[in-house]
Amino acid sequence: MILVLCRSALFFETLASMAPDEEFRRSPDGDLALFARELERTKPELAIYEASYFIDPAPYRLASAATRFVVAGDPGDERRTDEALRYGAVAALHKPLVPGETLAVLALAR
Repeated sequence: MILVLCRSALFFETLASMAPDEEFRRSPDGDLALFARELERTKPELAIYEASYFIDPAPYRLASAATRFVVAGDPGDERRTDEALRYGAVAALHKPLVPGETLAVLALAR
């Protein structure tokens, strides 16, 4: 399962449509405490989060140590995306999403 923390329903739906064999679940927008509880409860294989929410995934690894975090960055947000990779995100998705690239990133993150 892949847990997604994002502001946009369109981003979530686009992401899910690019990997129809995956199970995606969207965490409620902006509620980081609920995101942490959802990580702890579901123990997803991957968690995709927008760089605007947080940079360092370490506090959320406490809720699910085996989860691998993938940062998603908006155009112009390259600095925050690069910083997230330095802090422990295993891969980065860049918006707008590109089908082949998105699948490659998900495979790399695993």
